Amino acid sequence: MTRPIFVAANDQHVGKTTTTLALLTAFQRKGMNIGYCKPMGQEFVQIGDACVDKDAALFADIMPFDLEPELHSPVLTASGMTARYIERPSEFVDFAPAHRTRRARIAETPRIGHLRGHGTPWRG
Repeated sequence: MTRPIFVAANDQHVGKTTTTLALLTAFQRKGMNIGYCKPMGQEFVQIGDACVDKDAALFADIMPFDLEPELHSPVLTASGMTARYIERPSEFVDFAPAHRTRRARIAETPRIGHLRGHGTPWRG
């Protein structure tokens, strides 16, 4: 069974991407098959017809794996979304069921699963 690893912090720009890259590279060097998903992202790049989180694109290039936006970078958010959520949570979709489905799909093959979080508790 795949055991997911969730890298999170209580702030942005504190090394989550670097830490994640180091962990996954170490696992890969040990011969482990790894997976990656950034459930929610705020900074994105255009790849073909899709917008994907910049970190998901980076990891797809480095690890490598075929990037599927709906699996590896399913939700892109706008700046200020956390503050809006705190003020009016009823206006937001519950992403948890979809994230559980994606996590299960990533875990379908025997590998280390990784879900990378964000710098704020709500987004992670």
